Amino acid sequence: MTDTPNDDAFKSRTIKRSMVALEQVLAKALDDFAGDNSSLRAKALAIFEPALRRARDIGLAEVVMIEGNKGKPGATTDTPTESEQALAQTLDRRMTLNEYQDFARKTALYPGLSLKEDSFSVQGATYTALGLAGEAGEVANKVKKILRDDNSHLTHERLFQIRDELGGVLWYVAMLSHELGISLESVARNNIRILEAREKRGTLHGDGDER
Repeated sequence: MTDTPNDDAFKSRTIKRSMVALEQVLAKALDDFAGDNSSLRAKALAIFEPALRRARDIGLAEVVMIEGNKGKPGATTDTPTESEQALAQTLDRRMTLNEYQDFARKTALYPGLSLKEDSFSVQGATYTALGLAGEAGEVANKVKKILRDDNSHLTHERLFQIRDELGGVLWYVAMLSHELGISLESVARNNIRILEAREKRGTLHGDGDER
């Protein structure tokens, strides 16, 4: 049985393909416009990236709404659930680090997941720490491919791949923080405090955690 334009599967696939095609068109446009001129490429990205990110977010929200309604009696893509509406609203505005951490927690499924904020699970902490190391390795691997496959040229496609992997890193940072009972915002604020103190002491350069 083939899909018709009214089928949810058809709509979902069409949106996903359009998102990919949009990225490919922009990637080629950047290559044609900037070539190997990294400065010109950076300026062009600064102009187009926000619009492209917005388009991706809108497309993702629509796909979530479509696929989230599969199998629900009487459900249509015009009547998203509360969770789907919340996701769409989140994608439609800036979010705080703690809001991201809360969203990440809702998507977490792994051994030892701490269900209470005041509980500690060594299994959950170990799982998320190992996951963080793995995702960081994926980022490094994608950057390595710029040297191996792209002649040291940052293509737009590779940029999106690295951004996706950085999202994985952020997810595991958020969940490891959750397992340790600390908020993601407190991690960021504490890091700022440390860096500001090092800057005042003139110790931004150097070795050691206590410099």
